[in-house]
Amino acid sequence: MAAVSDKDARQVFFEAALEVVAEKGYAATRMDDIVRRAGRSKGGLYHHFRSKRDLFMQLFDSLLDDMREELARGLRPEASPVETMRHTFQMFTGMLENGRLGRALVEFFVVSLGDQEVRVQLAARYAEIVELQRALIVVGMERGELRADLDAERVAWAFSAAGDGLVFVLLSIGQEARVGQALTDYFELILRSISA
Repeated sequence: MAAVSDKDARQVFFEAALEVVAEKGYAATRMDDIVRRAGRSKGGLYHHFRSKRDLFMQLFDSLLDDMREELARGLRPEASPVETMRHTFQMFTGMLENGRLGRALVEFFVVSLGDQEVRVQLAARYAEIVELQRALIVVGMERGELRADLDAERVAWAFSAAGDGLVFVLLSIGQEARVGQALTDYFELILRSISA
């Protein structure tokens, strides 16, 4: 039998955690629930994650890794900032079309309201993505793809926060099926409004 890589084992636990949280909610989910759903050992789970909070922070980080890479790629001289933003938004939308992921992330963000450590960690990661978007917007302005009169930081925050807010509202009112199209429409509207 082939050995399971650390990355593969972590992914199994991520998927199990998403399934359990989608069913029970973040607060009611226990590490034992995740172990049972994953069909793995408790030692295996704790080898990779110190706690449920650590598991979800690592899950959040793994999702952001692809977005960071894509946004950074858009800063290269041969890249189009507008097309990079469009592709990044499509990635984000694709991730959230998995309803379990969207629900789990919304619940984890809500947890941050009462957990200062989670709040600090999420704020740092969010600021990093917003900064990459801001840099991409500045490059787009310099290359003439985006309007020259933009406040790049405000636009970057609007992209991130308003998009996440749209997801939160739609999931909260049971409109999961609308998330993909609503995000696509939102991002295209914003891109049109800031394009040169």
